[in-house]
Amino acid sequence: MSVFETTAKRVLMGRLDHGAALPDALYDVARKHDLAIAEVRALGAVRELEVTEWDPEKKTIANRCAARGLAEVLMLYGNLSRKTATYSGIST
Repeated sequence: MSVFETTAKRVLMGRLDHGAALPDALYDVARKHDLAIAEVRALGAVRELEVTEWDPEKKTIANRCAARGLAEVLMLYGNLSRKTATYSGIST
């Protein structure tokens, strides 16, 4: 097991524009602020959502579930990571 401690901390807070896609908006913020990895927390409401499951053995998205209609996001917690020059995904 590897364990390390850091005192480096940056906190960015914002509001997603109406109609914007969450992954695209987060990737844009990460690129603009040169973030290699980030903790993501959010709450609010959405009109469309897609929930996916990552299969670590196949390294692909295993299941997708999409819905339309107003829904409240009670909690979104995950991470955003970058591999080379592109962002690889958001985990929740």
